[in-house]
Amino acid sequence: MGLSLWVNAICMLGHSSFLVVAKTKELKKSIILSLFANYKDVRYRISPVSC
Repeated sequence: MGLSLWVNAICMLGHSSFLVVAKTKELKKSIILSLFANYKDVRYRISPVSC
């Protein structure tokens, strides 16, 4: 019960911050770029293992 409450709070916090970011195009762009960079980094780390 306590854990689900905590997860719910995190989700609500993330959702509200996403709405704030969506209003600011520069922030939105930088968030997307950082997410893309993280994704490429993770793929780079995983690919030698899968080969």
